[in-house]
Amino acid sequence: MNVDTDSPLWTAAYERELGNIFAIQDDIAVHVAGALEVALLGADGQATANTLTTSIEVYTDYLLARDKFSSFQFEPMAEAEMLLKRAIASDPDFAPAYGALVELYRRMTDIGMLSPEKADEKITPFLNRALSLKHRNPQIWLARSDHLILQGKLDEATEARRLAHALGPNDPAVLWDRIMQASAVRQPDDMTPYIDTLLSVDPLSAYSYVIVLFWYSRQDQADLMQVAKTRIMTVSPDNPFGYFSTLVTPMRNENNSSKIVSGRNGMRAEASDPEMSAFLALYLMDAGEISEVESLVHQARSLDENHILPIVVQALYLVYMGESIKAEELCWALARSGATSRWGLLEMALRVLASRVIETGEIAELIQFYEAVYPGLKDANLAMSFATPPRYAKRGQLIAALDLAALYQKTGNSEKAGDLLDAVEQEIPFWPRRGIYGIGFADAELLAIRGDDAAALARLRQAHDDGLTSSWWWFLDHSPHFAGLREKVEFKTLRSDFAALAAFSANTHLGVESRSRYDRQHNSENNNRFNSVQNNGEPDTPETTRSPGVSQ
Repeated sequence: MNVDTDSPLWTAAYERELGNIFAIQDDIAVHVAGALEVALLGADGQATANTLTTSIEVYTDYLLARDKFSSFQFEPMAEAEMLLKRAIASDPDFAPAYGALVELYRRMTDIGMLSPEKADEKITPFLNRALSLKHRNPQIWLARSDHLILQGKLDEATEARRLAHALGPNDPAVLWDRIMQASAVRQPDDMTPYIDTLLSVDPLSAYSYVIVLFWYSRQDQADLMQVAKTRIMTVSPDNPFGYFSTLVTPMRNENNSSKIVSGRNGMRAEASDPEMSAFLALYLMDAGEISEVESLVHQARSLDENHILPIVVQALYLVYMGESIKAEELCWALARSGATSRWGLLEMALRVLASRVIETGEIAELIQFYEAVYPGLKDANLAMSFATPPRYAKRGQLIAALDLAALYQKTGNSEKAGDLLDAVEQEIPFWPRRGIYGIGFADAELLAIRGDDAAALARLRQAHDDGLTSSWWWFLDHSPHFAGLREKVEFKTLRSDFAALAAFSANTHLGVESRSRYDRQHNSENNNRFNSVQNNGEPDTPETTRSPGVSQ
């Protein structure tokens, strides 16, 4: 219709079999374009038709799959995988199904269903076929890039990623990738134009708001983080990531109580996710509420016995319970398995080992592990020190650099240690303290290693005032870099203050004989007791709660 004259520009009647509805749509589109004198030309000058599939069943499977894998829930995503494989089997030339399947596997990696290696194993059989199709899908080339990174072919990976971005500059997968890649560098470009485009082309996708949330977490922009979290719950109320976001991107107003409540809600929303119960166990340990931790760890391990996060949490729990030798054995097994982690928690396992071997002197093998996981660190290059795609975990990278520097010092390689510490010092100012990109306690540890005790204590006080409680007990009690501070009165006061800050509720106090491994070596009960007083004015007893690292 011509809206100015209210007269028809083109009209026609169609009476055909419904079997190939896409051919009808293409025919109508070409006639309408001709009536409007619009050229829809392909590379050969011929009118372009959407002949990607002629099957209603294939296209239905494709649409159902895309709806299911937006859920962030394990069972629907497994159903989406089945639907997309069926669509490809029915029509091997249907390129969008390959792109969707690749995107699904990448999302499964993001939510912890698959390791990067397992996702690559699943994707690889489809890559060659998908790359041979005339329809050049940017998602396929992003997967190709990830595949090449895992093979160590970084130059080819960069070129594949560049091609993906050129093929689909406004494709949501490309926009997600741009934003996530920018989040992992020291001084990222302004992503506002890409975020605006993403939310205009994909406004109802919870996943898009998750990516935006991660970006705002990287920028430490609390107001915009809150907007993104609200939108996640609005567009997808049953999406477990709405709860999970509080666990991995906490804001200043989200205390340990908020994290624990979100963890419980997340477990109800997605009972199959081992990360939910593992993260909940971590925050319960922070709060000193350990009665559920062992069962949560068992639940997480039973859901996926090879998932790195539950293994690391189990090791930390063993340390918490004073069973450091068992924790060391578990961490050696994990390190030797070659596993990778999207959350950077492998470095926590390596730190369990570092805190032990710095004392025992069994250092050479551990140095090799650090250099294998972060190959750039041996050259003090923090910008290129990831063996897998740098999507998360700057904190883990800095932890690894600090620990490796200490190991170098222990072996007399002071030059390498100094270079690494200088690199960490240059990197720290560019990163927020909290969230998946946060540096945590790394700034205080660096100062402690440098011997500036007063500045280190000041940074720890700032971390406390900023509400940083994630794994506080592990860093304060077991970081090898704070060993020289633990006898100081101010450090002991800080430790007590962190314990109170992390308490789950007003009725939870962490006070009883809060003695770390380092404290116990000195065996001074008076100096190593941090009592919290209950409402009745009496100190806790060992029967009411348990403190990190105490064997009872």
